[in-house]
Amino acid sequence: MKPDKLSIYDLFQKDRRYVVPLYQRAYVWNEAEQWEPLWDDIQRQAEACMASKTGSPKRSHFLGAVVLNVQKIVGSAVARSEIIDGQQRLTTLQIFICALRDFATSNSSVHSSKINRLTLNEDEKAGADSTFKVWPTNADRSTFRLILSAKTPEALLKESGLTAKSELPRMIGAYVYFHSQITAFATSVDDPDSVDRHIFGLFQALRTGLQLVVIELEENDDPQVIFETLNARGQPGCLPT
Repeated sequence: MKPDKLSIYDLFQKDRRYVVPLYQRAYVWNEAEQWEPLWDDIQRQAEACMASKTGSPKRSHFLGAVVLNVQKIVGSAVARSEIIDGQQRLTTLQIFICALRDFATSNSSVHSSKINRLTLNEDEKAGADSTFKVWPTNADRSTFRLILSAKTPEALLKESGLTAKSELPRMIGAYVYFHSQITAFATSVDDPDSVDRHIFGLFQALRTGLQLVVIELEENDDPQVIFETLNARGQPGCLPT
């Protein structure tokens, strides 16, 4: 296995697909246990970036590890990696970035195009599966596609046939939660310039403040064995994380 330390920006700025294998479970993270602690980490690093003269925090924050099985590139296809461990984390980060992109776009931020590049492989055919940086398991694909294309929470709920009072599917709930938190954070001061400064702080947190350890499997590593070892810990019935 080959480990590397990457920022969230470094992970997603490449033209690459991170695909969840079909044997993994659907998206299950929730607000109390995962979204809220993740947002607290992001906001803390964004504030540190905004307070720094260099735009970078004094210390980066470690968000955990992901394990990838890099696939051979076929023809002109975009590079692809299977997510052996960390699919909940990568999916949530993509949903957060999508919410940040949509908030930035709706506020005509100068940073919106840079954020958009972290959500889509721009050289791929529009609407094709290969445009998405993260591609979840079958059960979540239609919802994930809708989130990445809806552009606002209101449009997402309408296109999903849901209302603000509905019990939201987990992925949609994550988008609505992060969009709400970003909005409250960026509009805490009644100043249009401050909104863009807060968007930049969040973007800088992705670039310089938040890191993952990315472990890429090598040719002789068995992805299924590693997946079971990391997630089941040898105990029957344990769910992957």
